[in-house]
Amino acid sequence: PPYGYRAKGHELVIAPAEAEVVRRIYSLARDGTSIREIATLLSEDDPTRRWHRTAVERILSRDLYMRKRPSRIIDARLWHAARRALVERSRSRLS
Repeated sequence: PPYGYRAKGHELVIAPAEAEVVRRIYSLARDGTSIREIATLLSEDDPTRRWHRTAVERILSRDLYMRKRPSRIIDARLWHAARRALVERSRSRLS
């Protein structure tokens, strides 16, 4: 199952601790934190797990987290705000 969810039978249900991490990832991205910096912060917060930039990117690219089904972890406004911030950040880096 995707990070933030657990399989329960044939359904996905929210895994509360992981869902909090997903919310934090989206909030940090919305606030302008780079994907690499987010991965570093998460790794520092939990030394038992090493976060990679690609894992954070994968989470940020999935609209699954804002959909009503299975269960929404973040609202659509946060998802879109984080996506906008990432696009703006990449544009400014290319300028």
